[in-house]
Amino acid sequence: MLINPLAGLLGFAFALLVYVIVMARSRERRAAIVAAIVAGTIAFAAVRLLHGGWQWNEQRQTDDHRQQVATVLEQDPPLAAMKQVDAETYKSTLDAVSAQEPVQAADVSALRYAARHEINFTFGLDARLKRASDEAITSYATALVDAADELAARSADLCVRYLYQTNDSTENFSELLSANARQLEGAAMADVIKSASVAAQKPTDEYEVSQLALPVVDALKRKYGAGWQIINAPYSRSRDLDQLCRISTEFYRGVLRMPTATSAKVLRHHVRRHG
Repeated sequence: MLINPLAGLLGFAFALLVYVIVMARSRERRAAIVAAIVAGTIAFAAVRLLHGGWQWNEQRQTDDHRQQVATVLEQDPPLAAMKQVDAETYKSTLDAVSAQEPVQAADVSALRYAARHEINFTFGLDARLKRASDEAITSYATALVDAADELAARSADLCVRYLYQTNDSTENFSELLSANARQLEGAAMADVIKSASVAAQKPTDEYEVSQLALPVVDALKRKYGAGWQIINAPYSRSRDLDQLCRISTEFYRGVLRMPTATSAKVLRHHVRRHG
């Protein structure tokens, strides 16, 4: 540790100073040596003590901040659910968010956003979306569409960015949604996490999903012609935002109108993490 050489150097310097002072006053070499040893030892111990106190205070502040962050995160249903079913992922998320600066514990929205987009949490949620129960995945998709409708009332661009978020997305959509939409979104996300951990469903293969979704796709074809295929290229630079938002939400609504057991198979394949 750097502090030991530093404390030793300061102790030596202080001892040398005391030795010089004592020699100048008394001319007694033995007394000067004893005084120098005592002074050097005291100086060394004082530096170590002060450093230890500083470290203790810093660690206490770090622990206090982490606890404040944990209190905020545990009040968020998805994060509380993750803590309940996957303590390791929750701990990794908490550690990462606590270490971030300048996010403060008082900024509840920013902390929850940071936690929900922390890589360990998103990986865990993505995996569970494919294994969630029928009821949980349909509730999640319903919350997704309702939130997209709210954002579409502001602009199609917000709707599309919400529905098709990327890993490098930095927009905190929760600040743009109503309290009711945020509550439904959080509750649905928590249900996905818990249900996938209690009774995981097997993902449906892509061919079966395409066959199950045919009635919805056919309805979109009749209404939009070839334009319906925009949902197959949502990140294209030439995309029509209004049309992409509209067709995407209509696709989800059409799937949600199917019997729950059927719609859940399609949604587990198509639905994306959001929030």
